[in-house]
Amino acid sequence: MVKKRTGQPWMAAEDFGRSLPRGVGVNLLVREIAPMEEFCRNVLCATIVYADEDFAAVELLERRAPG
Repeated sequence: MVKKRTGQPWMAAEDFGRSLPRGVGVNLLVREIAPMEEFCRNVLCATIVYADEDFAAVELLERRAPG
């Protein structure tokens, strides 16, 4: 895979990793982000938190405060 995005990343990788909630995470490697975004929104009812040409952060379940 070749990086398509120019400019600065949305968030530093270390910060993104620390921002993830505990639990199960899934990485999907796709050739095209836009069709994956559409699938996640329309089929999985997911929220697209961020997307560019190379990367998308998708939230499938709402984060809830403990308790």
